[in-house]
Amino acid sequence: MASINISRRFLGNRRAGPVDNDSLGQLLNDEMATLMVPATVFISLLMVLGFVGNLFVCYYYTFQSKRSTNSFFIVILAVYDLIVCSISMPTEIADIELFYTFENNVACQILRFVNYFAGIASILTLVAIATDRFKRIC
Repeated sequence: MASINISRRFLGNRRAGPVDNDSLGQLLNDEMATLMVPATVFISLLMVLGFVGNLFVCYYYTFQSKRSTNSFFIVILAVYDLIVCSISMPTEIADIELFYTFENNVACQILRFVNYFAGIASILTLVAIATDRFKRIC
């Protein structure tokens, strides 16, 4: 196993000396996670508020509001946001916390797929809303 001499910057109060790759990866992960705490807190806050808010939107426009194409499109946008809040954001937080040692290829692929899918689907839904409103006006 290869060893690397690492400076006191990464070791803190520990004795400098040879460190294996796993320890180095963990030290770098810990340092990056500490630096990314504000981003993690912000994403967590957005995730919770987005999940609760979109649940309220789905409930209101499904059960309380009269049925129209606008309410249908709004519910679809809320569902896409729920997908992002429930799948993409927790995976993104894990990716931030394990910046150097995130080795789950399936989770990475799911994260990227959900991000692209929800983004493109939201854009297409907004285009459908614009087209529907254009047809109503003209």
